Amino acid sequence: MDAPINNDSVIFFNGGQLTCNPLWVRNLHSHSFFQLIIMYKGEMTVHMQGEEFTAGIGDIVFYPCNLAHQEFNAGEKDLEIIYLDWEGPAITFPILFHDRKGRVRIMAEWLISDFKNSLHPNQENAENNLMQAILFEMERNISGEENKFVQKVKNHIHESLSDKISLSSLSAAFSMNKYTFLRTYKHLSGITPMETVKRIRIERARDMIISSDLSLREIAVMCGMSNEYNLSRVFQKNLHTPPGYFRRTH
Repeated sequence: MDAPINNDSVIFFNGGQLTCNPLWVRNLHSHSFFQLIIMYKGEMTVHMQGEEFTAGIGDIVFYPCNLAHQEFNAGEKDLEIIYLDWEGPAITFPILFHDRKGRVRIMAEWLISDFKNSLHPNQENAENNLMQAILFEMERNISGEENKFVQKVKNHIHESLSDKISLSSLSAAFSMNKYTFLRTYKHLSGITPMETVKRIRIERARDMIISSDLSLREIAVMCGMSNEYNLSRVFQKNLHTPPGYFRRTH
């Protein structure tokens, strides 16, 4: 976040739940306020700044102030979303991330329910405080769990190293759509998931070449590099030496 959030800095002023038919399209627009879209059902495709991504169930889309974007229903069935609008100090979140424990959705449901139905004299303060709590939960979701999430992905890669690993297979293993998984992992680790796969394969092959008597062909297969030729190519490109020579000199 760019600035700490205090009790008086967040002003929630609008929110609700929206059902959109399969033909729903929202033309290019922007807001002078912050907005969250919590995906409740279906898929939504977003165009912004020359990029396109699709958000699915459990994902959260964060729109900063004045960022132009276009949305449309990406599926063949109704799309259901929760939206929250607020004003406050400048903050930074990923445009798209996953509500892993569902807490943001639960608090958002509570907030829009009270927003519509309550006439309590202190209602406005309660709504602002709950919006603030949602932002704190988002920050914790993104930063507080990052080491655990990244480590879980790496552990999965280690366990599946001899298999064919793709961005699609990784995102499916963590029940996330491909684009959300890529954006979340890169935001938390600084590199892409497939770059991590490549690094782990090189490190595993390097260690096995040094510590075992297995043939280069066997090591290549166990590290997911298919054959000795691919192993040699990867070593030459990344370690600037052939694997056979590396073994003899270590």
